[in-house]
Amino acid sequence: MQRVLAVLAAVGLLAACGSGGGDAIEDLKQALIDDGATEAAAECAAPGLVEMGYTADDISDSDSEPSDEAIELYVSCLGDDVFGDMMSDLSDSSGPQAYGDDPELDALYDACADGDLAACDDLYMEAPFGSDYEAFGLDCGGNDGESALYCSDSSQSSDDPEPQAYGDDPELDALYDACDGGDYASCDELYWSSALGSEYEDFGLTCGNRIESSGLSCEDAVS
Repeated sequence: MQRVLAVLAAVGLLAACGSGGGDAIEDLKQALIDDGATEAAAECAAPGLVEMGYTADDISDSDSEPSDEAIELYVSCLGDDVFGDMMSDLSDSSGPQAYGDDPELDALYDACADGDLAACDDLYMEAPFGSDYEAFGLDCGGNDGESALYCSDSSQSSDDPEPQAYGDDPELDALYDACDGGDYASCDELYWSSALGSEYEDFGLTCGNRIESSGLSCEDAVS
Protein backbone atom coordinates (compact mmCIF):
# COMPACT_ATOMS: atom_id res chain seq x y z
CA MET A 1 0.00 0.00 0.00
CA GLN A 2 2.80 2.41 0.82
CA ARG A 3 4.31 1.88 -2.63
CA VAL A 4 1.05 2.77 -4.36
CA LEU A 5 0.56 5.89 -2.27
CA ALA A 6 4.16 6.94 -2.83
CA VAL A 7 3.79 6.69 -6.59
CA LEU A 8 0.54 8.61 -6.62
CA ALA A 9 1.92 11.30 -4.36
CA ALA A 10 5.10 11.58 -6.46
CA VAL A 11 3.18 12.50 -9.59
CA GLY A 12 1.04 14.96 -7.70
CA LEU A 13 -2.27 13.32 -8.50
CA LEU A 14 -3.76 12.70 -5.06
CA ALA A 15 -7.09 14.49 -4.89
CA ALA A 16 -10.19 15.10 -2.83
CA CYS A 17 -13.55 13.56 -3.60
CA GLY A 18 -15.50 13.03 -0.39
CA SER A 19 -15.51 12.69 3.38
CA GLY A 20 -16.40 10.10 5.99
CA GLY A 21 -16.99 9.64 9.69
CA GLY A 22 -16.24 7.09 12.38
CA ASP A 23 -13.13 6.15 14.26
CA ALA A 24 -11.99 3.58 11.69
CA ILE A 25 -12.24 6.11 8.90
CA GLU A 26 -10.48 8.81 10.91
CA ASP A 27 -7.69 6.41 11.93
CA LEU A 28 -7.18 5.25 8.35
CA LYS A 29 -7.30 8.83 7.12
CA GLN A 30 -4.56 9.79 9.55
CA ALA A 31 -2.51 6.75 8.53
CA LEU A 32 -2.76 7.84 4.90
CA ILE A 33 -1.63 11.35 5.81
CA ASP A 34 1.27 9.95 7.83
CA ASP A 35 2.20 7.87 4.79
CA GLY A 36 2.47 10.96 2.60
CA ALA A 37 -1.04 11.55 1.27
CA THR A 38 -2.57 15.02 1.36
CA GLU A 39 -5.43 15.59 3.76
CA ALA A 40 -7.84 15.92 0.86
CA ALA A 41 -6.64 12.67 -0.70
CA ALA A 42 -6.91 10.82 2.59
CA GLU A 43 -10.42 12.17 3.12
CA CYS A 44 -11.36 10.95 -0.33
CA ALA A 45 -9.96 7.46 0.00
CA ALA A 46 -10.48 6.55 3.64
CA PRO A 47 -14.23 5.80 3.59
CA GLY A 48 -13.98 3.52 0.59
CA LEU A 49 -10.92 1.72 1.93
CA VAL A 50 -12.68 1.07 5.23
CA GLU A 51 -15.64 -0.37 3.33
CA MET A 52 -13.18 -2.70 1.58
CA GLY A 53 -11.89 -3.89 4.95
CA TYR A 54 -8.64 -1.92 5.13
CA THR A 55 -7.42 -0.56 8.45
CA ALA A 56 -4.82 1.96 9.53
CA ASP A 57 -2.44 -0.93 10.20
CA ASP A 58 -2.65 -1.99 6.55
CA ILE A 59 -1.43 1.44 5.46
CA SER A 60 1.65 1.28 7.68
CA ASP A 61 2.39 -2.31 6.68
CA SER A 62 4.92 -2.16 3.86
CA ASP A 63 4.15 -5.77 2.93
CA SER A 64 0.46 -5.10 2.40
CA GLU A 65 -0.48 -5.16 -1.28
CA PRO A 66 -3.51 -3.09 -2.31
CA SER A 67 -6.27 -4.79 -4.26
CA ASP A 68 -7.33 -3.72 -7.74
CA GLU A 69 -10.45 -2.21 -6.18
CA ALA A 70 -8.35 -0.08 -3.84
CA ILE A 71 -6.27 1.18 -6.74
CA GLU A 72 -9.41 1.92 -8.76
CA LEU A 73 -10.73 3.94 -5.84
CA TYR A 74 -7.69 6.21 -6.00
CA VAL A 75 -7.96 6.53 -9.78
CA SER A 76 -11.65 7.47 -9.62
CA CYS A 77 -10.99 10.12 -6.97
CA LEU A 78 -8.06 11.49 -8.91
CA GLY A 79 -9.94 11.62 -12.18
CA ASP A 80 -12.71 13.83 -10.84
CA ASP A 81 -10.26 16.24 -9.29
CA VAL A 82 -7.57 16.39 -11.96
CA PHE A 83 -9.86 16.65 -14.96
CA GLY A 84 -12.21 18.93 -13.10
CA ASP A 85 -9.36 21.32 -12.40
CA MET A 86 -8.23 21.13 -16.02
CA MET A 87 -11.68 21.98 -17.35
CA SER A 88 -12.05 24.72 -14.78
CA ASP A 89 -8.80 26.27 -15.91
CA LEU A 90 -9.78 26.00 -19.57
CA SER A 91 -13.20 27.53 -19.03
CA ASP A 92 -11.88 30.33 -16.84
CA SER A 93 -13.71 33.45 -18.01
CA SER A 94 -11.00 35.80 -16.79
CA GLY A 95 -9.26 37.85 -19.44
CA PRO A 96 -10.64 39.50 -22.57
CA GLN A 97 -13.65 37.69 -23.97
CA ALA A 98 -15.34 39.83 -26.62
CA TYR A 99 -14.77 42.81 -28.90
CA GLY A 100 -14.01 45.89 -26.85
CA ASP A 101 -12.20 44.05 -24.06
CA ASP A 102 -8.66 44.28 -25.46
CA PRO A 103 -7.22 46.82 -27.94
CA GLU A 104 -4.70 44.42 -29.48
CA LEU A 105 -7.25 41.67 -29.99
CA ASP A 106 -9.71 44.25 -31.29
CA ALA A 107 -7.18 45.27 -33.93
CA LEU A 108 -6.75 41.66 -35.03
CA TYR A 109 -10.54 41.25 -35.01
CA ASP A 110 -10.95 44.29 -37.30
CA ALA A 111 -8.24 43.11 -39.68
CA CYS A 112 -9.76 39.62 -39.75
CA ALA A 113 -13.21 41.06 -40.46
CA ASP A 114 -11.70 43.02 -43.36
CA GLY A 115 -10.38 39.82 -44.93
CA ASP A 116 -6.86 39.61 -43.50
CA LEU A 117 -6.84 35.84 -42.97
CA ALA A 118 -3.40 35.87 -41.32
CA ALA A 119 -4.88 38.22 -38.71
CA CYS A 120 -7.69 35.68 -38.17
CA ASP A 121 -5.07 33.02 -37.44
CA ASP A 122 -3.28 35.34 -35.01
CA LEU A 123 -6.56 36.22 -33.31
CA TYR A 124 -7.44 32.55 -32.84
CA MET A 125 -4.02 31.69 -31.41
CA GLU A 126 -3.82 34.67 -29.03
CA ALA A 127 -7.39 34.82 -27.76
CA PRO A 128 -8.43 33.17 -24.47
CA PHE A 129 -9.98 29.72 -24.74
CA GLY A 130 -13.74 29.85 -25.24
CA SER A 131 -13.85 33.58 -25.92
CA ASP A 132 -15.78 35.34 -28.69
CA TYR A 133 -12.42 36.49 -30.02
CA GLU A 134 -11.30 32.87 -30.42
CA ALA A 135 -14.54 31.85 -32.12
CA PHE A 136 -14.30 34.74 -34.58
CA GLY A 137 -10.72 33.81 -35.47
CA LEU A 138 -11.62 30.14 -35.82
CA ASP A 139 -14.42 31.07 -38.25
CA CYS A 140 -11.92 33.18 -40.22
CA GLY A 141 -14.15 36.18 -39.61
CA GLY A 142 -16.82 34.70 -41.87
CA ASN A 143 -14.41 34.85 -44.81
CA ASP A 144 -15.07 31.27 -46.02
CA GLY A 145 -11.84 29.94 -44.57
CA GLU A 146 -13.23 27.69 -41.88
CA SER A 147 -12.60 24.47 -43.81
CA ALA A 148 -8.83 24.87 -43.75
CA LEU A 149 -6.34 24.18 -41.00
CA TYR A 150 -5.33 27.85 -41.08
CA CYS A 151 -7.45 30.68 -42.43
CA SER A 152 -4.52 32.09 -44.39
CA ASP A 153 -4.12 28.77 -46.25
CA SER A 154 -7.78 28.39 -47.07
CA SER A 155 -8.51 30.81 -49.89
CA GLN A 156 -6.79 31.64 -53.12
CA SER A 157 -6.77 35.30 -54.02
CA SER A 158 -9.20 36.05 -56.84
CA ASP A 159 -6.60 38.44 -58.27
CA ASP A 160 -4.06 35.65 -58.65
CA PRO A 161 -5.86 32.35 -59.41
CA GLU A 162 -3.82 29.24 -59.97
CA PRO A 163 -3.35 28.34 -63.64
CA GLN A 164 -5.74 25.61 -64.69
CA ALA A 165 -5.56 25.03 -68.43
CA TYR A 166 -3.41 25.65 -71.50
CA GLY A 167 -2.93 29.37 -72.02
CA ASP A 168 -3.02 30.29 -68.33
CA ASP A 169 0.73 30.07 -67.67
CA PRO A 170 3.65 30.39 -70.12
CA GLU A 171 5.98 28.03 -68.23
CA LEU A 172 3.33 25.33 -67.87
CA ASP A 173 2.37 25.85 -71.51
CA ALA A 174 5.97 25.14 -72.51
CA LEU A 175 5.96 21.91 -70.52
CA TYR A 176 2.59 21.03 -72.02
CA ASP A 177 3.96 21.51 -75.54
CA ALA A 178 7.07 19.48 -74.81
CA CYS A 179 4.98 16.72 -73.28
CA ASP A 180 2.65 16.73 -76.27
CA GLY A 181 5.73 16.40 -78.50
CA GLY A 182 6.86 13.24 -76.71
CA ASP A 183 9.20 14.62 -74.04
CA TYR A 184 8.03 12.40 -71.18
CA ALA A 185 10.29 14.04 -68.63
CA SER A 186 8.36 17.24 -69.34
CA CYS A 187 5.10 15.35 -68.80
CA ASP A 188 6.32 14.35 -65.35
CA GLU A 189 7.45 17.86 -64.56
CA LEU A 190 4.13 19.27 -65.75
CA TYR A 191 2.27 16.91 -63.45
CA TRP A 192 4.31 17.87 -60.40
CA SER A 193 4.32 21.62 -61.16
CA SER A 194 0.63 22.13 -61.90
CA ALA A 195 -2.30 22.81 -59.60
CA LEU A 196 -4.24 19.93 -58.11
CA GLY A 197 -7.20 19.04 -60.32
CA SER A 198 -6.13 21.27 -63.19
CA GLU A 199 -6.12 20.32 -66.87
CA TYR A 200 -2.35 20.79 -66.80
CA GLU A 201 -2.07 18.15 -64.09
CA ASP A 202 -4.29 15.70 -65.94
CA PHE A 203 -2.34 16.16 -69.18
CA GLY A 204 0.92 15.44 -67.38
CA LEU A 205 -0.57 12.50 -65.47
CA THR A 206 -1.70 10.82 -68.70
CA CYS A 207 1.60 11.56 -70.43
CA GLY A 208 -0.05 13.84 -72.96
CA ASN A 209 -3.29 11.82 -73.13
CA ARG A 210 -1.33 8.75 -74.21
CA ILE A 211 -2.14 6.44 -71.28
CA GLU A 212 -4.44 6.11 -68.33
CA SER A 213 -2.93 6.94 -64.96
CA SER A 214 -0.51 4.15 -64.11
CA GLY A 215 1.13 5.35 -60.92
CA LEU A 216 4.46 5.42 -62.73
CA SER A 217 6.41 8.29 -64.17
CA CYS A 218 5.79 8.86 -67.86
CA GLU A 219 9.42 8.04 -68.62
CA ASP A 220 8.89 4.59 -67.08
CA ALA A 221 5.32 4.02 -68.24
CA VAL A 222 5.66 4.97 -71.91
CA SER A 223 9.24 4.08 -72.72
